[in-house]
Amino acid sequence: MPAIQEVVGADDLVTRSRLSRVTSTRRRAAVAVPSKYRNRPTPLRTGLYRVWELSLGFGFTRSTTAVLQAILAAGVSIENPFDPVFARKRTLAKMAEVSEASVYRALKELEGEGWIIRSAQPRLEDGLLDLTEITITRKLAITIGLIVDDSNNGDNNSEYLRADICNEPNKPEVQTETSALSRTGPSRDQLNSAESDEVRAEIAAKNCNLRDGLRVGPIYTGEQKVYPKASVNYQSTRSNFVRIEGRSVARELVWLIAENRLTFGGLFQLQSLAKKVPGQQLSDFVAYRSNRIRQLETTNDCYRYIKNLIAQGLDAKFLCDQRSKRDHKVHRREQRNAAADKRSQWIRARHGLVFVNPETRRTYEVNANHSLLNVGEEGKPLKVPCLKITSRFIKAVEERVLIRFVPEENHASREESINHLAAMQQMLKRGFSSPARC
Repeated sequence: MPAIQEVVGADDLVTRSRLSRVTSTRRRAAVAVPSKYRNRPTPLRTGLYRVWELSLGFGFTRSTTAVLQAILAAGVSIENPFDPVFARKRTLAKMAEVSEASVYRALKELEGEGWIIRSAQPRLEDGLLDLTEITITRKLAITIGLIVDDSNNGDNNSEYLRADICNEPNKPEVQTETSALSRTGPSRDQLNSAESDEVRAEIAAKNCNLRDGLRVGPIYTGEQKVYPKASVNYQSTRSNFVRIEGRSVARELVWLIAENRLTFGGLFQLQSLAKKVPGQQLSDFVAYRSNRIRQLETTNDCYRYIKNLIAQGLDAKFLCDQRSKRDHKVHRREQRNAAADKRSQWIRARHGLVFVNPETRRTYEVNANHSLLNVGEEGKPLKVPCLKITSRFIKAVEERVLIRFVPEENHASREESINHLAAMQQMLKRGFSSPARC
């Protein structure tokens, strides 16, 4: 039988006095996801909320929860969540709003409990230490919902945790020595008290009301309400916007992200600056100088160039319209010239050919010298004006509405011509054989 874990020493004076100080307010912040992380992708925001929601079950302090959220928001990718995150301790401390000493303690705790993996810090040539690569583990990715655990026999930490917090009737609150929560040793929640039990019961009432792994209702408290069911829709509700990594980007500006011309942060800052120019948008400035922007090599160069362009206060929309009109005129002129050259080549290749309409027996002889058609009937010219060769005539010939004219041969007239030539030949012979007259 599996051994049932029991809390030892929960009734002594020292334990009760210690847990009375560790209240839910101190161990968990009032706001689930800070407003500065609101522009993160929806799956990542949901993961940040789950870290906050399950922090009591994991025994995290407020600083540990804030540091873990900062790690996820610093550079964890939705497509490849196991890619390393390059972040300085100073950056994590600024994002989590804690001291650097708290960051070091939180990283040590998270690594010890198997939530993150830190690589060794190599020393550079100048003697300074290089940045540490921080990678989240599969255990954390499954718990916060970034990936789905398809293995049936594998450990599913979120299921253990949900059964432990929700106290489901079909899953008794028993744990073996090889369970996921006891594998890292005794946690802080093993020191239960009356106050912590009330907090756990309150959390269980909220977490048990789940749908598709997400809690029903708004996932933010005191902020903009974004419902979890809306997070599965990766398409923007606006037709002129495209969803990229959970962010809505205008279709005209997608190439800036796709070609690594700008970052999401730089793009959004430039959009805010462009709105300050009356009647202008960032897409107008980008369209006006798109050729120049493509020549720039680095992201910083593109950002500074567009920022200086916006600062000039140009009427980029009017300039783009004028350039579009000029380009359209040039394009139409090139189209007309190309069509005229193609028509001339077609006419020269069919000079002297006669085409006939099978229904009306009207014939048309191609005259390439003047690009005209000599109209006739049954191959005989008529006293009517010539027609100009147009694309409509060329289309009729190519679709075989007009076919090549082949004159019919009259065998009787042919025989008469042969007989007439033979008679003339005989007359000539008799005239040469008669003596000459004086």
